[in-house]
Amino acid sequence: MFIVGGSQKSRDYDRRLDHLIALLSTFRSPEDAADLAHTGQLIYEELLCEFLQSVHDRFGGENLIFGGGYALNSSGNGKILSQTPYARLHVPMAPGDDGNAIGAAILAWKLDHPRETPRVTGDPYLGSAIEEESLERLKTYGGLRHEAFLSEQDLAQATAREPAEGKFSGWVQGRAEFGPRALGNRSILADPRDPEVRHRLNAQVKFREEFRPLAPSVLHRRGAEYFSGYQFSPYMERTLPFSRPEAAPGVVHQDETGRVQSVTQELNPVFSGLLTEFERLTGLPMLLNTGYNVVGRPIMHDMHDAVAVFLTTGLDVLVIGKDLFRKS
Repeated sequence: MFIVGGSQKSRDYDRRLDHLIALLSTFRSPEDAADLAHTGQLIYEELLCEFLQSVHDRFGGENLIFGGGYALNSSGNGKILSQTPYARLHVPMAPGDDGNAIGAAILAWKLDHPRETPRVTGDPYLGSAIEEESLERLKTYGGLRHEAFLSEQDLAQATAREPAEGKFSGWVQGRAEFGPRALGNRSILADPRDPEVRHRLNAQVKFREEFRPLAPSVLHRRGAEYFSGYQFSPYMERTLPFSRPEAAPGVVHQDETGRVQSVTQELNPVFSGLLTEFERLTGLPMLLNTGYNVVGRPIMHDMHDAVAVFLTTGLDVLVIGKDLFRKS
C-alpha cells in the first residue's frame, strides 16, 4: 500500500500476511476462516487509518471524500471519523468501478459546458423501473391475492403491519438503486426486534450461510438514539456501533455494530413513510433491510425476478408501488 510520507507498519505486515495466508489450506468451511478474516480486517483498518492520517498531516482539512474499491469496506469506513482527524466523511453511492460511469458522464458534460457547473444529485435511485404493463398482467393473470391502495400513507399503514407481525416483505418502489446496496426500493424487509429473524431470513428466503448479517434502515432524525457516534449514512456505506443493541437484536453484528442506512423524507419519501408507520406501531424507527435476491443472484431487475423470488421463497407479501400481493 502506498502511504503519503511512508509507513513502517505496512512493510512489517508483509511477512505476517504471508504467514497467515499459508493457513488458508487448513480451512474446510467459512467458519474455520473467521479468525483469519477478522485479523485481515483489523490489519486493513490500521493501514487505512494510518494512510488517512498521513494524508491529513500533509493536506489538512476536515472533510473527506472516500472512493474506490476500498470504500466498499463498510466496517473500515465506520472507523474513519473516530480514528482520524477528519470531522465529516462522504462515501459515494457506488464507490467502486460502477461509479466511474457517473464520473465519466460528469466529465464529458463538463467538457461540453466548460463555463457551467454540473448539477450533481445525491439521489441513488437511477436504475430501471418496473414496467406498468408487467404490473397489470400480474394483477390480471398472476393468481395472487391483491390489494391496491390509493395513497402512500394508506400503503404504509397496511404494509408496516406485516413486519410488525413477524412476516417477510418484498418491497419494490420506483427506480432501482445505483450501487451495491438495497436502499429501500429493491428490498426485503423484516422486524429487527426478533433475535431469530436473521437465522429465519437467511434459511427461508436468502438461502445463504446463517452467519451472514442483515442491515438496519433507520429514520435519520432518530439515528443518534440507537448508534454511538451516529453519522449520516444515506447509502448504507458504513457500520456503526449500537448504543442500544437490545432494541434491534436481529440486525446487530457479532461486534455489536450495524451497517446503517439513514432514511430521510427527501431521498426516499415512500420508504421514510413506511418506517414512520412502523415506528408508530412498534416504537422502533428501524427496519431490517436486505437486498431483494437470493444467494448467488443479483438484486431483482424486472417483474419476472420479483415474482420468481416471491413464489419460491418464504416471503409472505410482495409490494410493488401501491399494490400489495399475497400468495393464494
